[in-house]
Amino acid sequence: MPSFKNPGFDYNWNKDQELQQIKEGIADAAYGIPDSEDDQLLIGTWNIANFDVQKRDDAFFPLISEIVKKFDIIAIQEINANLEGFNKLLKHLGNEYSHIFTDIGGNWERLCYVYKHDKVSLTQHIGELDIPQGWRKRWYWMGFPAEEGETDDDNDGYIE
Repeated sequence: MPSFKNPGFDYNWNKDQELQQIKEGIADAAYGIPDSEDDQLLIGTWNIANFDVQKRDDAFFPLISEIVKKFDIIAIQEINANLEGFNKLLKHLGNEYSHIFTDIGGNWERLCYVYKHDKVSLTQHIGELDIPQGWRKRWYWMGFPAEEGETDDDNDGYIE
């Protein structure tokens, strides 16, 4: 999927007012996000479309971090290969959070698990999914090169 372009208009907003609304909204039981308990994990996922494709104003990172902080572990999708904005988010999260990335996939994006390291710890059982060559058609969209001897004769995006 191609990356979204920046909107072609200015949007006037007040960071402090928006942050207060996020805090109040998260605290409101109507949103359905429970409080984190010591004996439970609160898990979430968030697709931040094209994270780091477009330049975000620094004022957005406190807002994003306020939502991330609600969870013990959250999977953030569509983090681009450029990690400038993600590193800014980490600064706003503080030292109680750690993270681990998946491999880069289509669109040069990856998934990142951001977690509170006092509640979640990594083990040696971390891996990745790998489909062996020749097992089925391999999709090579976004410039991933074909292996030697593989072709896309009909230009459908699949290597035969």
